[in-house]
Amino acid sequence: MKRNGTHTDCVFVVLWQADVVSVTPGTQYSVTVSAVSSSVSSPGVSRMIHTNESLPSRPLTLEGEAVGSNGILLSWTMPSDANNIDGYVIR
Repeated sequence: MKRNGTHTDCVFVVLWQADVVSVTPGTQYSVTVSAVSSSVSSPGVSRMIHTNESLPSRPLTLEGEAVGSNGILLSWTMPSDANNIDGYVIR
């Protein structure tokens, strides 16, 4: 993968998708995917991808309550500018 012309990472996967993390917001990346075997690789297919300008806004008003003896029910309010939120991670 190249960021602004500089090689930054090479990822080998056995699946048909890869989740590339720790990219910089508002940056254009050139991504190339090639098939490989033990001795050769195919010509790659490339695509330019531009990451979102900024991070999504954080959830608002987080609330939680116990559910029985081994559960928690969480709820929150989505921010007003939630149009670029793809999902949530709960830790």
